[in-house]
Amino acid sequence: MIAPEMLAQLQRLKIWDKLKKGELHTITRDNVVDLYNVLDQEERGEITKDDLYMLRSVPGMALSEGDVDALASDCDKDGSGKISVDELFKALTQGELAFNLVKEALGKNQKSVDEKSLHLEKVIGYLDDDYETRSALWSMPQTLVLFGAFLALISIRLDLSTAYQMQAGLLNEIEGEGPPYLHDHEWAIVHDVPTLWQWMGSSFVTLHFKNQDSELPLFPYPGRVASYNQIVGGIQLIKTQVLSPEPCLQGEVLSLAYDSHDGNCHRSGDTEDVSEFLFYHEKPEYIYERIGNLSRDGWIDQNTTKFDANTLFYNAHLKAFTHCNLTFSFVENGLIKIRIEMETFLAEPYYEKGWIFFDAVFAIILLKMFYQESRELIPAVKKGMDGVRNYFEFWNVVDWVSIVWGAVVITYWGMICAMVGGSLQEKISAMPIKDLDALVYGNSTYLTPENIETVISRPDFEQQIREVHETSYAISSLHETLRTLTFWYSFVLMMKFFKAFQANPRLDIVIRTLTKSAVEIIHFLIVFSTIFLCFSSAAYVVFGNRIKGFKNQYQALFMCWRILMGEFDVDDMELVNYYLTFVWIVSFQFMVLLILLNMLLAIIMDTYVAAKGEAGEPTEQLTIWTQVKDACYTLKETKGHISPYTILLSLQDEDYPAHPAPIVTAKSLRRAFQNQMSKHQAEYIMRKTVQWIKSKDQEVELGLTDSIRLLSLLKVNILRGVDETGQILSIMKESQTADQRATYDAIMAGEEP
Repeated sequence: MIAPEMLAQLQRLKIWDKLKKGELHTITRDNVVDLYNVLDQEERGEITKDDLYMLRSVPGMALSEGDVDALASDCDKDGSGKISVDELFKALTQGELAFNLVKEALGKNQKSVDEKSLHLEKVIGYLDDDYETRSALWSMPQTLVLFGAFLALISIRLDLSTAYQMQAGLLNEIEGEGPPYLHDHEWAIVHDVPTLWQWMGSSFVTLHFKNQDSELPLFPYPGRVASYNQIVGGIQLIKTQVLSPEPCLQGEVLSLAYDSHDGNCHRSGDTEDVSEFLFYHEKPEYIYERIGNLSRDGWIDQNTTKFDANTLFYNAHLKAFTHCNLTFSFVENGLIKIRIEMETFLAEPYYEKGWIFFDAVFAIILLKMFYQESRELIPAVKKGMDGVRNYFEFWNVVDWVSIVWGAVVITYWGMICAMVGGSLQEKISAMPIKDLDALVYGNSTYLTPENIETVISRPDFEQQIREVHETSYAISSLHETLRTLTFWYSFVLMMKFFKAFQANPRLDIVIRTLTKSAVEIIHFLIVFSTIFLCFSSAAYVVFGNRIKGFKNQYQALFMCWRILMGEFDVDDMELVNYYLTFVWIVSFQFMVLLILLNMLLAIIMDTYVAAKGEAGEPTEQLTIWTQVKDACYTLKETKGHISPYTILLSLQDEDYPAHPAPIVTAKSLRRAFQNQMSKHQAEYIMRKTVQWIKSKDQEVELGLTDSIRLLSLLKVNILRGVDETGQILSIMKESQTADQRATYDAIMAGEEP
């Protein structure tokens, strides 16, 4: 029995921490001398094997009798029974015990698992891992079907191919007649109000109104643009006007230099919209006259901030409407900013009844996802805040975002269909278009204002066109929003795929690479952003006054990114300042492109290699089809079992845990769930948990410290080999010497050697 004083002395030694961690390379001779002095209580200068047995009493070391025997054998190589300090030092750093301690520190020794009783935390760990894997695996086919239906719907319902065809035809007609931003006559471009009216009175009219009486027999289609695009009713001209200009924000002295209307700024103050209308049934001379009157009356003046020409086109061949908005914005710097905005939407979305199949699939998948997530959320809510907190982890949030976002997409599509098939068609049907067309055909000539008045009064017709345009503008706004929603929903579905890929190591490599490299990438981005901002600020200062891409800090940032991707015009930059352009381009390309981006690539590739190594040998990883096959077998085996998620919630409940005892057995599991759990399920959970524990014990992640331990382990093996080789050489040398001596003695004795 070891004395308490001696045990206390042993516990205080530094050598134990180093041995337990397997850090043999840090053990010094002084550490061994301290241990030797404690064991040599009688100060004889030597210890025996019996003294080494006292080491079994050291707490935390858990040395077996075999470990001590191995240590004693390594210490007493000469068989004298006496152990010196040097022998003990050599045995502790190079012997069999040292080898075993390093292996244990690296997790290489297979730990025995009691299959009948397990720690609760191990069972929870298995259930949580199994739930995450199953959830990810079974979400994969569901996500694939959802994504397939989504792709089909954006192709069928948004039908951007049709939108491109219709808008390309209209733009081609605009280009052909002479667009407002490029003209070949004496006014080269619309740059002020007079040139705007000149363009309106020429190209704008010939673009929209093919209403020459001489052409009617050859082209008997009033209101057609580019042959097949029909103007609905007419064109609405809208000006946004400041009602009462407000004083400019300037000092009294500067107001004397800018004293128009007592220093008022025409673009400040409340605004109103004023509309005028052009009917495609009218003779061209009346349309020219109306535009000329607007020009002479100063309809557009200094108080006008914006001028729009709105047209709704319908193409029966493509079964689509296009709301076209030609906008002239009068900017503070005197420029006229011209934009042509078009939004195309289907006139009869469900004309082809068969395509409703994809709508049904998309809606059914969303409802199924909602049902599945609700089945997990409701029990979690019943468990209180602990359950809700455990439920709303990242991937469950992704599931709910995909459900809610998908529902919003369906809602917007439903609103568009209701407005297109309802209010828009009702307003179009109320217009006397057919009667006016018949009057044109009957008279073989386009109409005068008086002719139109015989069918409908001008104010009433204008009101009808206004209502049609208001409705079509609302639909086009919803349609544009829907396209934006589907744009972001594509990324939501990408995250859904990332969740599904977690089920298989071969598929999960990308997300694990990004996750493991996140910290390094964030720190890299801090450095990258700082340098990038410095370069963009420098470019903004030098080029911002002459080049549009650098006119403000935001655009300068985007322009620098485009330059980084290789899209830039050095010639324009050189015209501003040749020498600063040279310095900026060379330093930017060298620092950001050649150095920083390659560093980012190195970070990602290094992490990818590490993540791939952690996943294990590819030959040992399950393929996705093998995994699905095993999952189907598991479904069959676990038929009738309580949901693993329900068990997990009950075990994790901090207030009222279903199994408060730390040790779990098959019987205690059944008692915890009040015999709702079958014997087969309890035994299944215990068996699978044991398998899970063993698989985790085999997973070893080596860091820098572990690498040093491995080197020390290698050193131990090498030194042991050197020692054994030295012993063999000594034996061989002694044998050779003995033979030589025997031969010499025989010769000296006169005998035959």
